[in-house]
Amino acid sequence: MLVKKSDFAQTRLLFIVEAMKDLFADEGFCTLLRAEGLETVPRALEARMSGDVEA
Repeated sequence: MLVKKSDFAQTRLLFIVEAMKDLFADEGFCTLLRAEGLETVPRALEARMSGDVEA
């Protein structure tokens, strides 16, 4: 059961990371974030988005 839950969590994380990559590729989204003062993301998410799998 633990392995099944781990696989599910990994799948969800991959989905979120890919969605964030797509959003950050959109200049309009980035402009909106800057306007709202949300210019940074957590280091772990940033590392995963850049492909650093050790984070």
